[in-house]
Order: sequence, then C-alpha cells, then structure tokens
Amino acid sequence: MKVFFVFLCFFSSVGLQAQHKKVEKEYPVAEERVPENAIVCLNYFSGVQSGKWLIEENETGQHFEFKGRINSHFTSVEFTGEGDFLDVEVEVRLSEIPDSIGIAIKKLLDERYDKIRIRKIQIQYSGKCSEVALKIRRKGLPVDSDTKFEVVARVKKKGVPTAEYEFLFSAEGALERCAVIVPRNTDILDY
Repeated sequence: MKVFFVFLCFFSSVGLQAQHKKVEKEYPVAEERVPENAIVCLNYFSGVQSGKWLIEENETGQHFEFKGRINSHFTSVEFTGEGDFLDVEVEVRLSEIPDSIGIAIKKLLDERYDKIRIRKIQIQYSGKCSEVALKIRRKGLPVDSDTKFEVVARVKKKGVPTAEYEFLFSAEGALERCAVIVPRNTDILDY
C-alpha cells in the first residue's frame, strides 16, 4: 500500500510539473522610460483614446505593454524590453469572430471540460507594426492566416479543481497552446 501511495504521489507531481503555467506580473511605468521605437510604433495606430504603459514580467522576460482603448476596443500592444513590436491583442465578443472559428473553439472546449465560463476573447495580430496598424484601422477586424485567438476561460472537469486557463487558437480554430493561469499572490484580502 505504501509503495502504491508513493507511486501515485510521484506521478501526480510529474503531471503537475509538465503542465504549462502562465505567471505574469504587471506594474505601471512612466512613458519617459518606454523605448522610443515603441512610442513611434504606437503612433501608427489611429484612434488611441486612452491608456497606460506597463512593464510585464513573465517566464520569457520583461516586456513593455500599452493597454487602452483603440477604436473603441480594449487593446493591448506588446513590445520587447528593447521596444520592438511583438503583437496587438484586441478584446472582442464571441459574436465578433467568424462563426466557423467560434464554433470550433466552443466545440473543443465543450469536449474537454464539463463547465466553461469564457471570461475574455482577444484577436491577436503579429507582424510588422505599420501593417498591423492598418489591419486594426479597417472597419471590422480581419482574419487572415497570421491571426490568432486568445481565450481566457474558467473551466471545470470532474475530479479536477476549477482553474482559469489561457488558450491560444489558430485562424482555423485549432488549439495551439494551453496554459493554466497562476493567480497573483496579493497581500490584500479578497472577499
């Protein structure tokens, strides 16, 4: 019996370590500390209504990020630590993405989990900053082969604790990445 318990504990911990985890920390930064090329890139985007600059730290390093409203959508523009453009994420509703992709995403999540609560959907564009800015300016949000869809959802599966995940889907609705979101450790009590 002891051997079985040790065996079970070992393989349970191996499974947990193999699962990709997303750990992020964001904090505000003054625009003066943002690299000039990041500010120049942001100027390509017309319709910037309001926003703030942040530094984001995650498993890949430190990045600059502008979060705000662009053309009435909550938008996040990400840059490397040196200010090079990475991508733009535009928050949308499920009804704003093509039906075929929405159905594929919903079907995959329904097959894998017992309960799903989608918290956020973002269309993700990458490439050259000026070209991505042109895509965002057009009426509607175009979907091409470089487009990705990021879905944040709270999911429940029988026998597994409820958790929040970030899913990345291709332009065809195929799952490319799944990561459990590790909640921030705060000193403030949440009620």
